[in-house]
Amino acid sequence: MMIDVVKNKKIPVKKVLMDSWYATQRLMALIDNLGKIYYCPLKKNRLVEDTGGVDKYKNLEKLRWSDAELVLGKIIKIKGFPRDKKVKLFWGTVSTNFRRIYSD
Repeated sequence: MMIDVVKNKKIPVKKVLMDSWYATQRLMALIDNLGKIYYCPLKKNRLVEDTGGVDKYKNLEKLRWSDAELVLGKIIKIKGFPRDKKVKLFWGTVSTNFRRIYSD
C-alpha cells in the first residue's frame, strides 16, 4: 500500500518518521527499497550487534557508546535484518525525562 501511495500518487516523500511500534524489519526494508530515509526509536530490548559479527547480539540498552558515536551516530546490525543491512543509530533526548535511540 505504501508503495502505491508514494509511486502512483507521486507524493514527494523523502523521509519517514515513525514510532517504535512500526519499526519492523519488513517496513524498514520497504522504506529503504523506496530510497527513502526513516527515523524511528528502537525499543531497548531490540537485539543488535556493533562488532561486525565478532560478538553475539545483545539488547540495545547494553551497547557502549564512544564520545564520537554520541555525536556522529553508531553503525549497527539489527537481528533479523539481511546480513549486509546496517543502520545508523543516534542517541537523543525525546523529552526531559526519557531517552531513546533513533535509526537512520
